[in-house]
Amino acid sequence: MSGRLVGYIVVHAIMKTILLFVTILMTSCPIFAQSDVPFCEYTPLLPNRNTNRDNTNDNNVYNDYYRQKNTQADAAEIMTTRGYYYNKKYKDWASMLIKVKVGERYIKLIATKGTYGWESKDYYAKEVSISDSEFVRQNFTYRVWVPGLGTIYF
Repeated sequence: MSGRLVGYIVVHAIMKTILLFVTILMTSCPIFAQSDVPFCEYTPLLPNRNTNRDNTNDNNVYNDYYRQKNTQADAAEIMTTRGYYYNKKYKDWASMLIKVKVGERYIKLIATKGTYGWESKDYYAKEVSISDSEFVRQNFTYRVWVPGLGTIYF
């Protein structure tokens, strides 16, 4: 009788171990699968050019004067997007949040999100060219070179 009880306890412990292993495997597989492919979906950086503004403010005269005086500032739009760069230390792609200022004739990197918050930058972006790899040309539209990080693609 005690032999059966010991056998039952052993089988029960083995089954619990197998169930724990399967649970850990099922929860960790999606995490590892996503780490190999950093680009799940790419959406190009397109600024919102909505010119229909709500004019219900009482200070319309002041607002119109301000808009006319600062037309270049109004034309530029600040967007937050994800930039990718090749990390030479880990020999893999890494991503970071970046703030981009999109103007009529330029795109400018104005900040990167670091460990301790947003770090101000001031670098103009260029379009990805034929000299870049086919992988980069298919996945990104713009690139900017930042000292310390290298080229950030977005």
